[in-house]
Amino acid sequence: MIFAIVFGVIILGLVLWFFGAYNGLIRLRNQVQEALAQIDVELKRRHDLIGNLVETVKGYAQHERGTLDAVTQAARRGHGARPEPGRQRAAPRLR
Repeated sequence: MIFAIVFGVIILGLVLWFFGAYNGLIRLRNQVQEALAQIDVELKRRHDLIGNLVETVKGYAQHERGTLDAVTQAARRGHGARPEPGRQRAAPRLR
């Protein structure tokens, strides 16, 4: 009789251990799937942000091109201008 009780307790312990281990494995599988889903979300977000970044860089490049053109034109006008006589005399003192 004691043998049957001990055997039953051992079998019950093994069954409980099996279900616990199985639930633990299922939990780990779900965590892996969730982590992979988060990676997919981040990759999609990054892909979407690349397009926005490209458009921002294009806009900034256009702004820089306009600024460079304005500076170049101002420099051309400056090279063609003649200084006033009073400023010519004051220029050597500034250096």
